[in-house]
Amino acid sequence: LISLYKDELLYFKGSFCDENFFRLNEWKDKTANIIVSRIADKYIKFRIKNGKLRYDDLINLSIDLLHIPEVIREIEASPYIVLLDEAQDTDKQQFRFLIGVAQHILHDGIATDIGENFPEMGHFSMVGDQQQSIYCGRADLKFYKSLHTDLIKNNNARELTFSVTMRCPVEVTEFVNNNFSKIFKDIKFVQLIPKPSAITGKVDIIEMKRSNEEIDAVRDSSLHIANMFHDKTCRDFDVQRWSDIAILAPRRDWLLDINECFLSENIAVKPQLHFENLESNKASVLQWVTACLRYINNPFNRFEFAGVLREVFGVTSKEIFKYFHNGESEICKSIDEAFCELRQRRFNVSLAKFLLMIEKEFKITRKISALGIYNDKELIAQKERFIELCYVAESMNMTPLQAENFFFEQLKLPIENDDIDENCIQFLTFHKSKGLEWNVVILPFLYRPRKLGGYLNSGNITKISDDDIYNNECRLLYVACTRAKEKLILCDDSHIFDDKKRAGMITSAQILFEHANSV
Repeated sequence: LISLYKDELLYFKGSFCDENFFRLNEWKDKTANIIVSRIADKYIKFRIKNGKLRYDDLINLSIDLLHIPEVIREIEASPYIVLLDEAQDTDKQQFRFLIGVAQHILHDGIATDIGENFPEMGHFSMVGDQQQSIYCGRADLKFYKSLHTDLIKNNNARELTFSVTMRCPVEVTEFVNNNFSKIFKDIKFVQLIPKPSAITGKVDIIEMKRSNEEIDAVRDSSLHIANMFHDKTCRDFDVQRWSDIAILAPRRDWLLDINECFLSENIAVKPQLHFENLESNKASVLQWVTACLRYINNPFNRFEFAGVLREVFGVTSKEIFKYFHNGESEICKSIDEAFCELRQRRFNVSLAKFLLMIEKEFKITRKISALGIYNDKELIAQKERFIELCYVAESMNMTPLQAENFFFEQLKLPIENDDIDENCIQFLTFHKSKGLEWNVVILPFLYRPRKLGGYLNSGNITKISDDDIYNNECRLLYVACTRAKEKLILCDDSHIFDDKKRAGMITSAQILFEHANSV
């Protein structure tokens, strides 16, 4: 029947539906938008009421201030002068607020379109570099370029172009100019000029060969990086301190791969990792205490207990299975009994003392130290932060269950590690390296493929095109290459990865040396 009436079915599914159900579908789409908007509005009000504001909430609430008569009168009486740095990474809503603050006349509220009412000359100044716009998930480079053009065209600003780099030596500058002038597709490349006193500098490309066919390419390449520092001193790299050297990568997990090889190969010099949300992804004092507290608060959560047994106490899967199957594992039984004792004592002592008791009874800090993933300074900082959070929870009269939720939320917060240890090599992502500089910069994994995707535009929740993501990757690599003050070292691991790049993937080497011809 389907084969006999195929044409009729296609007609019904196609033009017939389009013609007869157009208004119904149009109504359905509009209704869906209204319903979603109402839900979103109620959710925003819920967040405001409960003090759970997101970053976008802070921006939008700031814009709402510019509609309040008292605020408007204050701004019009003495308009602010706004100096905006990193303007290329500023989104449209942020621009609306900043330009609104700098406007001399607000016309009973900020203009819905920025172009309707620009500030007077001298009241709004922005500094931006399109070549370093690396946050395509939030910032809109097209809007920034349009705003830049309109400010000049309407005589609200004058354009000044700076092209002299005060950081990069001559050879690094030439390398960047020769390569990136052919790479950027969405912006006009501005050639860099080294400062008059710039040193010659150096760009080295280190070729890596497959060292062990039995291990995977990632570990093989990581071992090459780690062994570059085997039995070396910082003098071998012509630097005064190990912290003068930085290893940069486009993805955080890649740096963790190298860090693991530094530990397994017993390299004398240690890396210092500068990551956000590090505790939520690696074992930490706070993470392990939170896991233990969760099982104390909910003794029926056997899944959580299994995770604690494995991660915190290092119990084998075989022992865990035996315990849950017939209760025959003595080690699991003794650990469970210890939790029972703590559970009974939790209301006999203050909250802070009880939380500290968990860390002490189960030797959490000592166990974390034995993993070898942190140096002594980092471990002390973790312990101090945990103790501080214990007393914060007590000062807020929390129950153990509330403390558990409080700790869990803290694990989600960004954790910055900005204290530089001069005895450590610096490990940073391309994003994190922006605005910083080192004497020697090493870029590993040139031929390791990475995905081109996963970004969402926070403004309209639509997926960014592959072109936008690719262009963002190009600018990220540009930022990484321009961090070197003396030497840029590129690691050619093409023989290790053998160019096994799948669809939707990109490599740094492809961006640098193939000029994106195949994308």
